[in-house]
Amino acid sequence: MQQPYLICNLHFKLMVLEILTKEEFLSFKKELFEEIRDLAKIQGLRPRKLLKSYEVCETLGISYGTLRKMKNSGILSSTKIGGLIYFDDDEIQKLTEVINQTPNPRS
Repeated sequence: MQQPYLICNLHFKLMVLEILTKEEFLSFKKELFEEIRDLAKIQGLRPRKLLKSYEVCETLGISYGTLRKMKNSGILSSTKIGGLIYFDDDEIQKLTEVINQTPNPRS
């Protein structure tokens, strides 16, 4: 009795690696950042100023615990970058204006 043949059709993909020197990489990085900056100018974007937690606490005159509650309840949005939490300066300034316009019931 003859054994059946198992035919496998394998497709190999050829992968070409290009090794860059450090100088070539830094040049590419510079060009990429310039293109991103130019695109941002065309679209009228400006970089956001981000504040660290302690800066927000100082600006608003609140404790870190209060800041954490405001973040967790959705009053303030945050961005996590590299394990650190940042807050948008524009959002903090708007909140400061609202706080200053709200009458204090204790006075």
